[in-house]
Amino acid sequence: MGDSVTDSKVTKTSTSGNSGLGFRSFMRWLWGQLTSMRTALILLFLLALAAIPGSVVPQSAQSVVKVSDFAANHPTLDAYVVRWGCTTSTPRCGSRRSIYCCS
Repeated sequence: MGDSVTDSKVTKTSTSGNSGLGFRSFMRWLWGQLTSMRTALILLFLLALAAIPGSVVPQSAQSVVKVSDFAANHPTLDAYVVRWGCTTSTPRCGSRRSIYCCS
């Protein structure tokens, strides 16, 4: 009988307290991830992708004629370009992102 009592004892694992990472350990891990070369390369690649539309879509500050030609040649794409404000160097007066005073 004594053997069955000692055999039926269950060893309790720690489920409360320090399970997982603490705040300081998590912040150290997060900082290591953010400062890794892989993250820097991914962010640099995303920045390069974001710069492509600015070099393809003509800007009105450079040439209004090229902007009107772009609108005439690509009417469907121009609707999105104008909606997103990609042809202007500053946001439109009616947009929510505008921080400039419009007179």
